[in-house]
Amino acid sequence: MTPSRRGQRWTPGDILFLVLALLLIVSSYFFLWRSADNQHQGHTADIIVNQKTVMTVSLRQNKTYQIKGYVGLSTIVVYNGKIRFSHSACSKKYCILSGWHQLSGDTAACLPNRVLIRVNGTPKGFDVLNY
Repeated sequence: MTPSRRGQRWTPGDILFLVLALLLIVSSYFFLWRSADNQHQGHTADIIVNQKTVMTVSLRQNKTYQIKGYVGLSTIVVYNGKIRFSHSACSKKYCILSGWHQLSGDTAACLPNRVLIRVNGTPKGFDVLNY
């Protein structure tokens, strides 16, 4: 049997191993996780009214759009690669509360006004993992 190391100090090899393990964990986070986020970035978005695409907008150009919907005007803002509803004629304003959308596959909808925003692109990876 091997004697216990209880009470012994850490060797330089132990410290080197721990430092290298921590560096590997931190670098894998930045390499795998952060680079995957950039791949999801959409570059255009469709604005759909009554199930018909009325325009495709670039997310690279900051601009405001007024869209006529079923119950009134919806204001859609594109800013710094993101898109959102900033004003709508609906009563609950859930579309405005949904916030900014930038990743491919993101959608925002004003159901009473029948206006939908869909960010275009190819999603990479899974949305949810199951075991």
